[in-house]
Amino acid sequence: RPLKEGYIYFISILLFSLLIVQTIVVAGVELLELNLYVARIIAAFIAGCSSFYLNARYNFRLLAHAHIHAKKR
Repeated sequence: RPLKEGYIYFISILLFSLLIVQTIVVAGVELLELNLYVARIIAAFIAGCSSFYLNARYNFRLLAHAHIHAKKR
């Protein structure tokens, strides 16, 4: 896959993570009346986990796949 396409995936996942953080923080503070820092920590954990999963699944899978097969040889 071209490098440019990888960057597009990476930036898309980054923007999705930003949307997750903003949504969870606003919902936590406004609707659930959580402390801002508590809402931010929860949002960072959820966004970080989802970003890691999405990048591992869709963005960096070719590198991991090539690395695993190179070790088998």
